[in-house]
Amino acid sequence: MAVWQARFELIPTERLPADYREQLQEIVPQITAWTADLEWWGHEDGDRIDVWSTDGRPTEATVRVDLRSPGEAFVFAIVRFAARAGLSFRAESGAEVPARLADMAAALEGSRAARFIASPVQYFSQVRADGLDDV
Repeated sequence: MAVWQARFELIPTERLPADYREQLQEIVPQITAWTADLEWWGHEDGDRIDVWSTDGRPTEATVRVDLRSPGEAFVFAIVRFAARAGLSFRAESGAEVPARLADMAAALEGSRAARFIASPVQYFSQVRADGLDDV
C-alpha cells in the first residue's frame, strides 16, 4: 500500500452482493491483479478496490483512497455501494466507519495518508521518533 492511500476494509465481507463485480466495475474499471485469488478495480497506486476470494467466495474486501488527489466521485460511489449492501468500513485504526459520507470524510481526514499528504517531512519525522502507534 502506498503511503498516500487510506485503507479501509469492507465489513462483513460475506454480505457483498452477488453482482458485486458488475457494481464495482461501474465505479472504476477492473484491472489485472497479481494472483487469481485477488480481483482489483481502479489503479494500483491510486483509488482501488481489492476483493480476495477463497473457493470462489469473497473473504476480504478493501478500499484504498488516493489522498494525493481525492476523487469525490469515487468516495461517494464506494460509500453508496457499501450502504446499499449493508456494509460498513473498518479503518486502519480498527475503528468501524458507518457507510455514510460524513463519517467516511472524517475517517479520511484522520488517516495516516492525510497526515502524510499534509506534511511528508513531519510524517516521516514522527515515524522516526515514535512510529505510527497513534493510529
